[in-house]
Amino acid sequence: MMLLKSLSRLALISSILFFSSLDCQAQSIEGTVLETGNKTALPYVNILIKKSNRGTITNESGTYSLNTKGLQGTDTISFQFIGFKTVNTTYEQLSKNPTLLLTTDVMSIDEVVITNKQLKVEDIVKNVLKNKELNYNTNFQKTQIFSRERYITDVNKIELDYKKSTIEELSEETIRNFEEKMPKTSTSYFDFLADFYFNGQTSSFKIEPIQAVELISKDLAELANYEDVFNSLFADTKDKEYWKIKSGMFGEKIDYEQDTTDVPENADSRPLSYFKAQLKEKSNYVTLEDKNLWEFLHKTGRYNFELEGSTSVNNESVYIISFTPKKKGKYVGKVFISTETFALLKASYEYADGKRGKNFNFLGVGYTENGFKGSIYFEKENDTYQLKYFSFNKNYNIRIDRKIALQKKRNRFLFDKTLKELKIGLNLNLQVQEAIEYFAIKTETIDEEKFDGFTEKKTFNVIHIDQFDENLWKGYDIIEPTKKLKGYKKLK
Repeated sequence: MMLLKSLSRLALISSILFFSSLDCQAQSIEGTVLETGNKTALPYVNILIKKSNRGTITNESGTYSLNTKGLQGTDTISFQFIGFKTVNTTYEQLSKNPTLLLTTDVMSIDEVVITNKQLKVEDIVKNVLKNKELNYNTNFQKTQIFSRERYITDVNKIELDYKKSTIEELSEETIRNFEEKMPKTSTSYFDFLADFYFNGQTSSFKIEPIQAVELISKDLAELANYEDVFNSLFADTKDKEYWKIKSGMFGEKIDYEQDTTDVPENADSRPLSYFKAQLKEKSNYVTLEDKNLWEFLHKTGRYNFELEGSTSVNNESVYIISFTPKKKGKYVGKVFISTETFALLKASYEYADGKRGKNFNFLGVGYTENGFKGSIYFEKENDTYQLKYFSFNKNYNIRIDRKIALQKKRNRFLFDKTLKELKIGLNLNLQVQEAIEYFAIKTETIDEEKFDGFTEKKTFNVIHIDQFDENLWKGYDIIEPTKKLKGYKKLK
């Protein structure tokens, strides 16, 4: 009896020590999610802490970092990936073994029942856009979003043919030096965390930045000196004066906002308007409105569709449909569509072999998209579907062979007066690899008053780093960086 009491006491003490150790250890768990059969890494698996309804997703390499602050050993963590069986585990179990295996969960085609016998597989796909307004949230909401952008640029050619300059800071020598210092290859990463305020009725949004971090290669960083020159020029712009880029009959004013707030030493301030314009373009992808990137939804006649089977996610039955292009189509991939609401829950696709995207050459300007791979996932909350993540990779080539002028002008009654001007001939050829990841961390419904009451700042600060620093993101829910990003370091 004494022995049993001693063992029971020892077990109790051990349990207390173990759960205490969970609280004392690092406030995160890093691991990998793999497919059970061939041990293939699974990207963008949804990881959810049940009690708080927060979590993260795996990155493009299938690895994750989960913020575990405040968790108890018995708290449940759910791993969800459409087409696979959901796995629920505890914090205690995950701490011991952070590698998770997911098993496919697909009903064969013989088991799939199309509730409306009049529907063809192509009709199921067409119903995604027909039911879009009903299925996707059009209310006011506030969403915390983390995004990561990566750009790898190869300069195949750059030739600057100096013509003339009445801008002292942009002399012929300065132009020559810029041409010589332009790196042949450059890499940059941009991580951004912010609260977004959405008006779903007008598709407008406002941004409240939380943190922005940029890592760029050394050669590209050296060009910052030239950026300082331009910032100085633009800042020295008096009332009724403005700057303009002109090429032949085409011209555009330069939108420049000068920041008057204090900026940390290792950061710079940037106009939020420019960043919002970039996000506006990406929002057309999220809303399924981009007819180019969602060609297989908007122009179904260009594709062959095949019903592969069905699966379930959060107790919702889902069709699994693969598609391949006909002569005019571009993409090959797979979509997951609700059998009841016809909402698109997930899509994964890319250019088919021998296909490419936009391709044009006009008046000395050329652009060719020669690679694309995209993935998106929506999660049902109450009666509507919310974006959980999207990612896409694009490869494209940019060609410019034109005369360019940078002009400082003053408004006048009939014709604006040119005060200063730089003229050059530009012959440029770039190959760009662009990768974007977007993760919606948490969403809450707000009212119109709260949306209208929030005022954006005109600028936001960007922190510059030489290599990835996990301490900058400690305590935040972000996408785990890949090994390549973690190991990347700007050469001295």
